[in-house]
Amino acid sequence: MQKYYLTVFKQIIIQETSGIYLSSVELWIIMSAIITLIMWFIVHKRQNYALIKLFHFFLTIVYVGVILFLTIFRREPGSKSGAVYTEIYLGFGLKGIYSPRVAVYSILNIALFVPWGILLYLYRVKDNIFKGIVMTTLLGFLCSFCIEFTQKMTKTGLFEMTDITTNTMGAFIGATFTALIYVIIKGLKKQ
Repeated sequence: MQKYYLTVFKQIIIQETSGIYLSSVELWIIMSAIITLIMWFIVHKRQNYALIKLFHFFLTIVYVGVILFLTIFRREPGSKSGAVYTEIYLGFGLKGIYSPRVAVYSILNIALFVPWGILLYLYRVKDNIFKGIVMTTLLGFLCSFCIEFTQKMTKTGLFEMTDITTNTMGAFIGATFTALIYVIIKGLKKQ
C-alpha cells in the first residue's frame, strides 16, 4: 500500500511540474535578483537595510514565482473549464483515506503553502505571536483565493474551495512553526 502512495505521489509531482522548464526558472531567479536589487537601492537610501532582510525579500520574490509557475503560468489559458467547486473534499477523514489521489493533492497543496507561511510570518515577527499567525494565515487565504479566482477567470484551472482550505492550512502551519521556533530562539537568548 505504501508503494502505491509513493507511485501516486510521483505521478502527481510529474504532472504538476510538466510545462516548467529550467530556463524559465533561471530567468525568474535572475528577475527576482534584479527586483531585489532595485528595491534595495530604493530602500537603502532611506534606511540601513540589513543583508538578511534583503535575502528574505529575494526568497519571497522567488517563492511567489514558484507558486505562480505551479498554479498559473505553466498552464495554457482556456485549457481548463474554469468551473467552481465549493465542496471541500480532502480525500481523507477521521475514518481513513477515501481517495489516495485526492489525499496526495491535499497534502501537496498544504506543503506548497508551508514555506509561504514561513516567509510571510518572518515579516511579522515583531507583532504579537497570535496576531502574526492570524495575519499570515489571512494573507495565505487571500493569496490562495486570488490564485483560484485567476485560474477560474483565465480557465487555467478550477476554482476549488478544497485548494483554498489546504493552502490556508499550509500558511497556518508555516506561520505557527516559525512562531514556535522564534519563541524557542528568543528564550534561549535570554538564558
